[in-house]
Amino acid sequence: MKIKKNIITMLGIVAIAGMCMVGCSNSSADSSSVKTETQSTSVASASQENSTKDYIGEDKAKEIMQKEVPEGAEFVNFQLDEDKDDNTAEYEGELVKDDTEYDITVDAVTGEVLESEQEKYDGRYENNTSKANDSSEQYITREKAKQIMKKEVPDAKIVALEFDKNDDDNESATYEGELVKDNTEYDVTVDAITGEVLHVEKEAIK
Repeated sequence: MKIKKNIITMLGIVAIAGMCMVGCSNSSADSSSVKTETQSTSVASASQENSTKDYIGEDKAKEIMQKEVPEGAEFVNFQLDEDKDDNTAEYEGELVKDDTEYDITVDAVTGEVLESEQEKYDGRYENNTSKANDSSEQYITREKAKQIMKKEVPDAKIVALEFDKNDDDNESATYEGELVKDNTEYDVTVDAITGEVLHVEKEAIK
């Protein structure tokens, strides 16, 4: 009888030990699964963050474009075009000097000039005779907008001037200019109808 009891006791111990091992194994597997999932998420996030950090940036892209056109040409349009299907990104700029428009496309990662064309400027960014929001007032000219901006930042050089009709935002049309003075860049926004200075922002050029 004593031997039977010992055998039963030993079997019970073995059974309990087995259950503990199974439990520990499952816990380890769950922990490993969570860790792997967390690592995958971190890698994906890091990859996405690195893809945007690889872009040369607007300032560098504009600098490259300005080297492709005659001195004094001004930006009338500039944008970043990202094609997620092809996994490509390009900066597209349109600059104008006198009666010539220059269309420049730059690779957003390498800075390579992918396209450089020129054509007669048709004045589509002037919009001097257009009406805004059914108003009887006309837009001020680009030259007038320049004068207002230079008055706001005396002795500064205008390096870019864009007209934004703001149709999507249902707001008044504006002229948006970038001016440089010493080691400072100024972003000035002017109401295209009233000529009022709506916004001035400045930052040091690195």
